[in-house]
Parts: sequence; structure tokens; C-alpha cells
Amino acid sequence: MASPIEAPKIARPRIFYGYHVSAAMMVIHWYLSTAYVYGFQALFLPIISEFGWSRGVASIAASIRNVENGMMGPVIGYLVDKYGSRVAVTFGVASLGAGMVVLGMVQSLWMYYGAFMIISLGFSSIVGVPFQALIVNWFHRLRGRMLGISMSGAVASGPFVVTMVWMVDQFGWRQTSIMGGIGMWVIGLPLAWGVIRSKPADKGLLPDGDIAGSARAEASRRAAVAGPQIGVLDAVKNVNFWLVVLIFGMLSMSVSGLMLHQVPYFESVGFTKVQAASSLGYFTVLSLFGRLMAGWLMERYDGRFIMAGILGSQLAALLTMLFANQDRYWLLVVFGFFFGTTFGSMLPVRPYVNTSLFGTRAFGKIQGLLTFSAMPFSVVSPWFLGYVFDLHKSYETAIWVLVIATALTIPICFLLRLPNKVAT
Repeated sequence: MASPIEAPKIARPRIFYGYHVSAAMMVIHWYLSTAYVYGFQALFLPIISEFGWSRGVASIAASIRNVENGMMGPVIGYLVDKYGSRVAVTFGVASLGAGMVVLGMVQSLWMYYGAFMIISLGFSSIVGVPFQALIVNWFHRLRGRMLGISMSGAVASGPFVVTMVWMVDQFGWRQTSIMGGIGMWVIGLPLAWGVIRSKPADKGLLPDGDIAGSARAEASRRAAVAGPQIGVLDAVKNVNFWLVVLIFGMLSMSVSGLMLHQVPYFESVGFTKVQAASSLGYFTVLSLFGRLMAGWLMERYDGRFIMAGILGSQLAALLTMLFANQDRYWLLVVFGFFFGTTFGSMLPVRPYVNTSLFGTRAFGKIQGLLTFSAMPFSVVSPWFLGYVFDLHKSYETAIWVLVIATALTIPICFLLRLPNKVAT
């Protein structure tokens, strides 16, 4: 029997609820990456083949998507700061699923563009600011590594892209898209509304699972107070804001273009459809390295060198593409490593840099404005690659343009002035 003078023990969950939130988002991220982000490349050529559209015209849909993502960024950021991520993610799952169902029913170019707009609204409401804000709110001391871990769900989608290719061959692109949309509802809605909570206070918890009054909780509080807490207007006036826009805009330029044209590019240089689709598998699986390491490195080292390294990895990926052909299949693996490292690293580093420079007080609004300001880079790239291919029947010139632009951006990383790290 316990002594009457013993202090009562406070029961707490064996597993911090923030990990449940992270796991739910990882599953949602995995599925939408399989069905849409990477999987759409399996639908792209069958769609333009059925309707007879040029790649440039069809690629405008991706540019419309990126315009919408950019324009909605500040709006979604404001709503996330005001109402939390749970509502945004639930709405996003419903919208993305509906857009994929509509895509499977398109009969004209305008319906095709409209379906992309619905999908894009859902996508922005899931994996942009809402996803990042969840991890930023639930984790303070562990923020860098948990941003990387939480955004690793898409890694498992790579092998399933080959399944998307198989489904298109078996059922056609329309049925594949419709089934993908329904699957988004079945998997995503219970997780979004049933598991996700916007911040630890919603469950009566502290970030990182710390105990109130503990040394770790106090250290996290001191670090938060010592760090910057900059409002939206002051952030926009800060030169660091525009340097971040330029750096991540250049990274998103290559990523947004290749998200649509990666498989078509490798097919254009002689690889079979399955071989070209396998490049997505290598890219997504090997992106795990960047996703896991970048956030951890940002916690410990000078972020400028890390961002320069990410751009260097992108440069290596683009150069590898130029030398790849059907006689050098192994270069698809090399490309997958470098491009995967680039893409994987971007995901945790961008929100981490935001909080390092500007704090968390207006995270959603500032992150949304960063997305909006970088929009021109991601908008022009898909159209540009498609237009160059239509003009020359080759992507080579467009890839060289991306190579030069990436190389010129690397020195800009060292103009950033990141704050000194506060030990926690």
C-alpha cells in the first residue's frame, strides 16, 4: 500500500500523441503521393494520347495547379493559424478525392484543367502549410528531425507507382483515377478527422511530450522566448525572406517540372514505360536519405551549407539525366539518389528555415506568403519543359537551362543570415 505522504502519480500516455498525429499524416502523404503526386505520370501520356493534346498544352494544367497552390498559400496559412490544421487537412482529403474522380470523367481540355484545380485545392490543404504547421506545433526541441521523419511517408509510394502503371494497362486511366479518388476518401477521412489534432493543447499536452515543470520543458520555453517572433509585415521587409524565396523557388522549379515530365523524359531517351516509371521508385525510396538527414543536420550545423548542398544535389541529378539512355540503366539509380536527396531535403528544411528566421507566431501566414512568392518558378517549369519538347522533340535544351539556373543559385545561400542556435 502506498504511503499517504507520497505524491500522486500523473498518468500519461506511453506513446506521445504527437507521434500518432505524425503517423496519420505519413499515411495520408503516402497515399496521395502514390495516387496523384507521382502516380499521375502514369496517367499523363494515356490522357494526351486519347485526346490528341500536345505535351505543352496538357502541361498547362500543372502550371494552373502551381498558380492555385501559390495563390491559396496565404489564405490557407491564415486559416491554419486561426482554425488549426485538422479542419484544413480534412477538407483537403475530401477535395483531392473529388478532383481525382472528376479527372476520370473529363471529356474536354477545360474539364481537365478544372479537375486539376479541384485536386490542387485539396493538395494545398494537406501537404503544404497545414502539414508543416502540425509538426511545428507538436515538436519544438525535436522539430528538425520530426519534420524529416513525418514527411517520409511518401517514400513508400515509389514502388506503388509501378502498380499505377499496371492499373492503367488493366483498367484504363479513367477507372484508375476514379478508384484513386475513392481510395483517398476511404483512407484519408478517418485519419484526418479522427486522429489529427492541431496542437498539443488540444490533448492537454506539451510539445515533444515534455512534462510541465521539467527541465526539458523549461529549456524549450527559454529557447522559444530567445528565438525570433517576427510578424508578417516585418518578415516581408526582411531581405532573408526574399533570399529564401529565390533559393527554394529555384529548387521548386526543377521539382515541379520533373514531377510531370520525369517519366516522359526517360521514355523520350529510349527507356521502356516500365523502366521510366522505375525511376520514380528509385527517386522516392532514395529520398528517404534527404528527408531524414536534412532536418537533423539543420538542428546542428550552419543551414547555409546544407541548402547549398541541396542545390548541388539537384545540379548532379540534372546532369545525370543528360547522360542517361537505354544502355545506361544504372544512371536511373544515380539520378534517383541525387534528385531524391534534393526533394527529400526540401520538405523539412523549408519550414525549419522559416521558424529559424521568423519564429512560430505567424508561421502559417509567412509560410503561405513564401509559397505564393515562389509561385512563378514552379508555374513556368512544367509548361516550359512541355513547350521545349513540342518544339524540338527533345527535353535536352530545357534541362540545360535548369542546370545553369541551379548553378547560379548556389552562391546565394551564403547571403542568408541565420540566427545562432540556442541549446535546448
